[in-house]
Amino acid sequence: MYLPLDWHLTKDDILLYYSKDKLDALVKKYAIDRTKTTILPPKFSASLDAKDGSKAVAATVPFIGKREKTDRELLSDVGKKMQENGQLFFEPSLRNDRFALVLVIAKCGTMWPWASNETQFHHVVWWIGKTADSTILAYGNIANYLDDGSARQYAEEVKSTWWPSISGGYNKLIKAMSNNALSPGWEDFPGEVRLTSINGLYETCFNDGVVRAPYLHERKVLEMLLRIDTIDNSSGHSMLCGSPLWVKEVVKPVPGIYYTGQYCDVPPLSPWEMRNEKLKSYAIARWTGKDWEEPNWTPVYYSPSPHYPSEQVRLPDSSHIPNLDEIYSL
Repeated sequence: MYLPLDWHLTKDDILLYYSKDKLDALVKKYAIDRTKTTILPPKFSASLDAKDGSKAVAATVPFIGKREKTDRELLSDVGKKMQENGQLFFEPSLRNDRFALVLVIAKCGTMWPWASNETQFHHVVWWIGKTADSTILAYGNIANYLDDGSARQYAEEVKSTWWPSISGGYNKLIKAMSNNALSPGWEDFPGEVRLTSINGLYETCFNDGVVRAPYLHERKVLEMLLRIDTIDNSSGHSMLCGSPLWVKEVVKPVPGIYYTGQYCDVPPLSPWEMRNEKLKSYAIARWTGKDWEEPNWTPVYYSPSPHYPSEQVRLPDSSHIPNLDEIYSL
């Protein structure tokens, strides 16, 4: 399900990341004024005394002037200009070498290949997740990660989150992505790199088996204004790669598929399948923002095909608002 997303950032949005270099380059590209006309606090007041001297009326004089825009205001101005100029795209209509505003469920961490001495890897932060339509592999400069600076120090002092034992032919692709993460503009991938399987990189270097150190943040629902470097559809599933202008955390439930609290055991159907073990299946349903629909069970994988409970799935009451922590997918 695709949602209408907004390029506008407010002072209350939880901004996790924004690229200062990309912002400066885009403000210059779109000739955006960095100042804003506003009413400033009065600098003086005028007093009017009554003729008998018994009372006085004080009048403040408003002052019209200019102030520097905040970075959030400039980021919003950039998003507005992108949309006005046809440079901002939304799912499912995405294009290479454009910007996309996407909703994604993603984890965030660091990554460098085993025994690699490529120093730029240590300066890159990665988001791995899924939108309603694509798998996302996003990368940015860790210096722009908005915390107290501990993320950058942490990445330089300890092991990375994803630490593949063997990265093999993906080293050049990782290096190209890292260069793009640290660049304010597009750095085109070399031809030989574009032939490398991005799905293979994802499966080899960003799976649970290569997680060595904690995430910078666990699984969250995010909005990203993402510069699209490449889209790989070779595996039959869209892999979207790029570097974000900004990333913010979503805190209110969005339409999507959620766990609903119902579960049951699914015993093996054949005597030779894990005879003494029962796996659990969990009830899920789609919340549209107003109602619940499409109840289903999560699959339990017994070879050779997934199994589902025979029990009926119950829909939550229509008045029930889901908890964002219980989201299953978008």
